[in-house]
Amino acid sequence: MLDALFAHRIDAIPDDLAALRRALPTHGGVYLLTDEQDQTVQLAACESLRRVLTRRLDPDRAASADRRADLRAVVRRIHYQPTHSAFETALAFHRIARALHPNTYRDLCTLRPVYFARVDPNDPLPRFVVVRQILGDDEGTAIGPFPTRTRAAHFIEQIEDLFDLCREHAILDQTPNGVPCVYFDMGRCPAPCNGSIPLEAYRRSIDQAARFAAGDRADWFTEWTNRMRTASANRDFETAGRLKTRIERADKLAGPHHEPITDMRRFRFLAVQRGGGRSKVKPFYIHGGHITVGEPIPLRQLDEVIDSWHQIAAKPPKSPATDPVLYTERIGLVAHFLFKQDRAPGLFIRIDRLPAPAILAERIRARFAST
Repeated sequence: MLDALFAHRIDAIPDDLAALRRALPTHGGVYLLTDEQDQTVQLAACESLRRVLTRRLDPDRAASADRRADLRAVVRRIHYQPTHSAFETALAFHRIARALHPNTYRDLCTLRPVYFARVDPNDPLPRFVVVRQILGDDEGTAIGPFPTRTRAAHFIEQIEDLFDLCREHAILDQTPNGVPCVYFDMGRCPAPCNGSIPLEAYRRSIDQAARFAAGDRADWFTEWTNRMRTASANRDFETAGRLKTRIERADKLAGPHHEPITDMRRFRFLAVQRGGGRSKVKPFYIHGGHITVGEPIPLRQLDEVIDSWHQIAAKPPKSPATDPVLYTERIGLVAHFLFKQDRAPGLFIRIDRLPAPAILAERIRARFAST
């Protein structure tokens, strides 16, 4: 099993630290230190295997106050999987930790939860709800990812406000015998709870809101803007003012803060990361929780492969997702880097916004030539 998880191993650890240093690569990776029976002593990830492991296995350092144990006394073998970027390291560590420690890997990976706004217009009483787990072919629409439950809930509130949806779900549950709330009195809810609007018509409103929340917004902005201008021209300034306020609220959902948020069926990215030293790059094809790792390529050969990168990125995964936990966790790993925005290492480009191959190649070269 270990040979399937790690590409390299050192069976006889040199006593001489200089010899050990020469045996280890300078790049990062995930490493596993094992004892005489090849049982786990330590599983970890680092940016430099050579620097970290020579320090960890230095008996002189073990005697100092900053060391908790003399690993050299018990470690007999080193397994390691090379990585060349923080993104690749995070993916590799998650994969390996999940395989070796299925019950505790979440704590080892310090996985941050992500959240989604899910809605299915076909539900008997449709509503947006916050969820923590999805599957690629899940019924309905899952929109996200969000870094916190609060952010996801606030997003839902904004959508409900924009489309005048039901906010009092306890009353909606009483349909068709509910008593309309104050939002109905203010003209801000069509009151499906008491049948003022048929549920079928309300489902259409939910579907429109879901499409807007997922990013299909241009037609709505056009419609609201035209209605605002018409109302203003007719001197109906109250209606024009309400529409102006609605447009301003909707604009807040289009800023960089919300850039990663989409229908999760469109959560597709080409991630380009370092692939070895400063001369190579490596592609990662992200389709929701499916992540395919490409081969590293020298930057000077980028023009020879960029067409194939484009084609692979456009292809959906061959097999459907079957494990919602794994699927969601991988989305969370990607989202952790997307939330960094401009501070994220490498490039993360939405596949539906990929430029032409030649432009993409220039963008990659420019990004990695400057870092």
